[in-house]
Parts: sequence; C-alpha cells; structure tokens
Amino acid sequence: MIKRLYFILFAFFWASCLFAQTPTVNSGWSMRYVKAHYLMAKGAETNVVDLDLEWPDEIDFQDVAPLRAYLAQTLFDVPAATFPAAYQAFMDRQGTEVTKNFDSIPDDSKFCYSTLKLTYLGGETNRYVSFRVSADVSPQPNSSQKSRQVETLITYDLLTQKVLTAKDLLRDGSAYGGQWNGDVYQIHLFTETDEFFMLLKECCLIPDGNLFAYIVDTENEGDLSMVGQILPHEFAKSYFSKEAKNLLKAKISGSSRLSAISPEVNALMGQYDLASDNAATTDSLTRVSRDIMKYIGSNFKLPQGDESLNGTMYVGFVLDSLGYVREPRILKSMGATLDRELVQTLLMMPRQNPITVDGQKKSVELRIPVRIKYQ
Repeated sequence: MIKRLYFILFAFFWASCLFAQTPTVNSGWSMRYVKAHYLMAKGAETNVVDLDLEWPDEIDFQDVAPLRAYLAQTLFDVPAATFPAAYQAFMDRQGTEVTKNFDSIPDDSKFCYSTLKLTYLGGETNRYVSFRVSADVSPQPNSSQKSRQVETLITYDLLTQKVLTAKDLLRDGSAYGGQWNGDVYQIHLFTETDEFFMLLKECCLIPDGNLFAYIVDTENEGDLSMVGQILPHEFAKSYFSKEAKNLLKAKISGSSRLSAISPEVNALMGQYDLASDNAATTDSLTRVSRDIMKYIGSNFKLPQGDESLNGTMYVGFVLDSLGYVREPRILKSMGATLDRELVQTLLMMPRQNPITVDGQKKSVELRIPVRIKYQ
C-alpha cells in the first residue's frame, strides 16, 4: 500500500548554500548516490560498466577516511582517499565512453563486464555504519582486464575508526557453539526439542544491535549460494566479540565536529560551467526552484511506515546547463529508505529549464532543506 508523504519544503534557498564555491551546510553527513551504465572502448577492447553506489564522504561529523580508503580499494581496486580520485582512476582504466555506433562489430572475446554495488545498510549515530560491498569484474578470454569477485558485509566503527568484518564481530570458541572453521562461522545449538545448525559467511551490524548475515545454503547442490538473513540482537549477542559488545555498549559523549569537509573529498566528479553567485543568478534560480519544489511535492511518495517520523533532511545536486539533475547527495539523513526515495524522485524528474544568466545557460549546485511531516 502506497501512502502519500505530506511534507513542507522550505520555500527559500539560503544564498550561502546555493553554489559550489560557497560554504556548504555542515550537517555532518554526506552520502553520494551514483547509478550509471557506461559502454567504454579501450583500443580493440570493449568494457561495460554498471555502478549502483551509496558512497559515504562524511558520517556523523567524522571524515571516515579509513572507510573511504577501504571502499576505494575493495570496489575499484584503486588506492585512493576520495571518491572522485577512485572513480576517475577506475574509469581511466576502462577507456573512453562510446557515444556513437561502432564502425564494426566488436570482438566478443575482448569484452569485460564490471558491476559495482555499494549499499548503505544503516547504523547507530556516532557508533557505527554498515555497508554491503559487491564487485563483479568478468573479463572475456582476450580482455586485458583483471577478473575480480567481491561480496562482503562490513561495519565501520565510528569510535575507533576501523573497518570491522565478520571475524572482528564474532568470537571464536563461543560457549554457545560458535566457532570459526576457515572462512565460515559455525553455529551448532541443541535445544530441548531440536538441533540447530547454521553457517555464516559474512555479517555486519544493523540498527538495534541486530546482525545481518549471509547464511550458507547447505541444501543447495552444486554451486555455493548464500542467503541474507537478519539475526535478532537477543540471539546474535551470544556470539559477539568483545569488540562488538564494546561498540554497542559504549557511552557516547558526543563527536568531534568538522568545520567543513575538505575540497578534495567534497569535489564533484564532472566538469560543469557553474553560475557565479550574483543577483542575476538568484533571479533565474527563483523560477527554477519553484518548479523543482512543485515536482518533489507531487511525486515524493513512500510505503506506509512510521507516521510519527518528522524532521528535516537536506539533499544536494547539480542542475546542469541542460536542465538535468546530476550527482545527487544526501547531506542530512533521515534513514536509508527515505534518503533513497528522495534521490530517486530527483533522478526521475523531467528535464527542467536551466539557470540562465545574461542569456547563457549555466549549471548550479543546489542544496535544499526538506521538512518531513506525516499527516
């Protein structure tokens, strides 16, 4: 059942929040959303790239540099400290984008298919955030690309700034029957009426101390398969390591607040002819912003949920010189589901009239506060 989410959009845009060259709203949160399909050519080779990424630049006023470095290496196979650097290095490796028909039929044996996915699974404020990380790079026999398959769940400890894997979260030799056997965690329990057996391959923490795990499907014949399953806290806590327990129980006294995220981390991926901050831009922006707010107000819908949810979120994006939304980011979150719905609404928005300054079409970076109120 779909229920309309009624909300109030702030009917003003702060001048200091509109443009890339001015300070941003420091909400302590910045999550990029990248969904794209590319056909690339590198000499006689053809590379097909699909990206579906929810990339953290800043979480709870923390720079999360170790997390970004881990994701850059795991997803892109690139040593980099920021998303723009990792993304550019990866795309350079794919060649140049194909924008017209091929002169001849490409050689199938020189294709490579790359699918990269990064999904934010939630977390607890100032404690941790968790992600699903997936990279499938499948080159054909005569491709020069390197084959790579990654499928993992991770938790980032915001207290110690460490990436935690399943082996960090689950203790070996648990009195409740949990034990590592190579890369698989075995749970073997006896109850009064039954015997319980489970194999965990990957896991991460999700809100309320629950555990999201990939369970090995022991009934599957042939290829190994994994099934995602949520293990409730009351069950999972019996197997938590000391590190995981400390993370869940630690007293939070507050977090150090960054004055601003660095320009390198915050950089845009594309090259845009951004409008300057002046009265002419403001006049054109008033017209465009009114149309954007009207569209969001008519199309932002969510499945029926917690009707007590109220608050303000921020979304940022580039409205390019053709009138299309580029590079959406959530700058203040109200939860992964709500964030994704707002981003998806923006990405589906029809082409708008671009900002016009002195007769020239320009790009502009917008940051919009959205007040959510269920009625």
